[in-house]
Amino acid sequence: MSSTVYSFDVYDTLITRPLLRPTIAYHLVAKALHSRGTQDFSAADYYRARRAAEQRAREASAPRDDCRFTEIFEHFPELEAWGLERDQARACELNVERQLTRVIHANAEMVRRLLREDATVVFLSDMYLPTEFICELLREHVAPVAPESVFVSGDLGVSKHSGHLFEHVLTHLAISPAQLNHYGDNTHSDVAVPKRLGINATHYTEIAPNRYEQLPRPRRSAPAWLCAASGVERSTRLALSGNSSFDGQLARVTANVVAPVLCAFVAWVLKDARARGIERLYFVSRDGQIMHKIAQTMRVDGDPQCDYLYGSRQTWYLASLAEAQAADLEWAWRPSQAHSGQAILKRLALDTTEVLTTLAQHGFDSATLARELSDSEIHALRALLASEPLAMLADTATRERRERCESYLRQAGLYDDTTWALVDIGWFLNAQRALNQVLRQTACPHEARGYYFGIRRQHNDFSACGPGFAFISEPGAQVSSPLQSRWLFKFNSALLIEHLFTASDHRSVDGYVEQDGEFVAYFKDDSRDPAVLDFARAVHQGVLKYCDELAATTLVDPHSLEFRARAYRALEAFCMRPQREDVAAVAWLPTNADVLHDPAHQRRLASKLTLGDVWNLIRSELNPAAKAFFSGNFTWLAGSAALSAPFVRRVCRLLLFLNRLKLRLQTSKRQAA
Repeated sequence: MSSTVYSFDVYDTLITRPLLRPTIAYHLVAKALHSRGTQDFSAADYYRARRAAEQRAREASAPRDDCRFTEIFEHFPELEAWGLERDQARACELNVERQLTRVIHANAEMVRRLLREDATVVFLSDMYLPTEFICELLREHVAPVAPESVFVSGDLGVSKHSGHLFEHVLTHLAISPAQLNHYGDNTHSDVAVPKRLGINATHYTEIAPNRYEQLPRPRRSAPAWLCAASGVERSTRLALSGNSSFDGQLARVTANVVAPVLCAFVAWVLKDARARGIERLYFVSRDGQIMHKIAQTMRVDGDPQCDYLYGSRQTWYLASLAEAQAADLEWAWRPSQAHSGQAILKRLALDTTEVLTTLAQHGFDSATLARELSDSEIHALRALLASEPLAMLADTATRERRERCESYLRQAGLYDDTTWALVDIGWFLNAQRALNQVLRQTACPHEARGYYFGIRRQHNDFSACGPGFAFISEPGAQVSSPLQSRWLFKFNSALLIEHLFTASDHRSVDGYVEQDGEFVAYFKDDSRDPAVLDFARAVHQGVLKYCDELAATTLVDPHSLEFRARAYRALEAFCMRPQREDVAAVAWLPTNADVLHDPAHQRRLASKLTLGDVWNLIRSELNPAAKAFFSGNFTWLAGSAALSAPFVRRVCRLLLFLNRLKLRLQTSKRQAA
């Protein structure tokens, strides 16, 4: 035996359950046993009786520190009253334990590494379950282990809590306390007690529920579904933390915020679409990519078919233009976008040699188009684009784009005799309006309609874009929704959702082209850092891991109002009151409000604020016309504040509070009017 021995607490250090309170597993046992008994009993009845039986068994086992698994069922008289066999109940509980057990990858890999190095490793547990069963779990999830290396309080009658189990191990292995290195999660049993005995102890803290897993804070009386929902997040977080694509901070954001809220949205879409008789859902690229993946995992028989539709606001808008009137082209020079002539022409797909030659004849040479245009120059450019010969060139290009777009949409099934709806991130419904125009111009028998994560108060009129259904709506929007929010529809919050929650791993659609008799999408040139694409793939992987955990936990219903409300609370806490560890993993992400992702409009998601930034923020609040805030190199104010000094955080919290108050007052005035 080596001079150093390593011991690991088994439960919540090497393996765990996707339940914040392990005793909630008794609810699952009750469900499994219910049909086998002769008398009716509820999950709550079984839960209370099983806990009482364990307590009686522990009291009867004194002076031993712990009781055996079989002894619990000997003190469980309710089983006989319900017409259940003791062996039947024991087997069912062990089976539920097998189904619930999840490995903590990082620590399991540490054990495997130590074993490869021929280190002596033992396993300790304050647990009533039989030693042979715990050996079975360790062999399945961690590594092959011999029964003599596993020390369980129930079978031995001594516990870590009292210190007697550590003393038993030291005697059994004939080693001194200084030779034993113990790893565990319990502050008393795994840290204080072994240190008191002279044993080296390392506290494993990742298992502790974080602030999201305690929303709302689970107490002893917390319902089973809440403990299970929190446990699903925790087990996902721990699984992701052991993945090379994740660090602990990104695992936290993905498992605790991104995955729950997107699953709540998709679950609502599937349920509502089924109720409305919608037969097919089209998840629109790119924001819809992760939603489509979630839907494929959550969909059950009877739910709508879920397809992925390649498209974009710009692609459909350019295909929808009936004629190049100045009003129709207004979107190309909105204030939030780059105003160089090159950018405007590129948005309109009019950056061709013929167009550039004509514009040069009217004073818009290459040097002029390369810089930001003044308001008067934009007005002159708009007039030129709406007049001949440029209007004719634009009309010809529009007809060609519309024909290819129609062919792709027909091929995708939008013209079939099937009821369908889009699924997308939302906000103003500009993309749906553009698609609806294309459908009307090409005699499609259907009107566009769509499901959206959020719809703003200033959304397009439904008479132009078709019906829209919102998961979250801004007060004043002409749409009903399960949830309402003001803060979500601030410009910066929307960018946060788009660039973090619905990041995609492919480029934006630029149009459609025929290849080998089929119409396929082609994509824009993409100058994004490959790290952004890797980030999107990692988040998708994490969200799907959460979906797997959610599907395996029958206590949690993602369609329920309670699940939906809890996910929204986590979203609000993350977006509006983030902590430093929430922001650190994602602060580097680039964001851009421009449809062409012009570098001039690119900013980091969050960055540490300087005193100059604070002064600009205050000036922005006092004089909004100054727009001082938007001169910063960040998008997410609350996230930037979380990275900054305490004084800066306090100022930002005050400004955010005042801003929320202002939004409420504005809403009240609109409602009164």
